[in-house]
Amino acid sequence: MIDLAQITDQQKNQLTFRLMQVMENWKLEDRDQIALLGLTDSLKPRHLYLYRRGDKSFDFDQTSINRSEMIIGIHESLGTTYPTNREYASIWLKRSVKNLSKKHLWN
Repeated sequence: MIDLAQITDQQKNQLTFRLMQVMENWKLEDRDQIALLGLTDSLKPRHLYLYRRGDKSFDFDQTSINRSEMIIGIHESLGTTYPTNREYASIWLKRSVKNLSKKHLWN
């Protein structure tokens, strides 16, 4: 787990750039990327290009650091699950979840 107090500005830039690469790989819309990062109140979609280029890092707090670690963990897990085709990760993320009732689970 990354401790916010010990992360350097360079590490913040690297983490931001990595997150942007992951979400671009997942082919998420800008507004979805912002929502996934939990930055809906502080970031506008038109500003994402600054982060994609690595020019700027997100204003991380401990919650956003934890969220970032989860996103990267999911990305790595999907890479393990679909090692030969990264496109499947994007497809998997966008699939709707079937609503299973208890009746189906227990019968």
